[in-house]
Amino acid sequence: MMESAPELAPQPADILFVDDEPDARAGVCQLLTTWGHRAQAVASGREALSCLKQRKIDLVIMDIRMPRMDGLESSALIRVTHPFVPIVLLTGAPYDVSPSAMRELHIEGVFQKPLQKSLFEATLNRLQSRMAATGKIVLPVV
Repeated sequence: MMESAPELAPQPADILFVDDEPDARAGVCQLLTTWGHRAQAVASGREALSCLKQRKIDLVIMDIRMPRMDGLESSALIRVTHPFVPIVLLTGAPYDVSPSAMRELHIEGVFQKPLQKSLFEATLNRLQSRMAATGKIVLPVV
């Protein structure tokens, strides 16, 4: 009888959180670090683009409604230089992003504000499964 290979422990992910609201940045980053991830927060799409140029990011979580450059515009610019980085969006309005825009920008999901922990966990778990299957970064199961 053949033994199965031992499962590798999931590695923490480097997650970039983008939101113009300071309280949202603090709260989500605290949750992500509690789950073992390395979280960095920035206040704008421009700061997100700058951060992506400076360091490897495994996942971007971004608010849709931000001043100057919204989350959809920022996502489109991220796709130019980082086509495979998963992006999930946050919104306070349920219809901020159309299904066609999600497909075009390869958005992994949209979280409704206020953030529901169970939905957030489920999405991270889904991303972990997909990334594990493709050999890319594995997000810890939370």
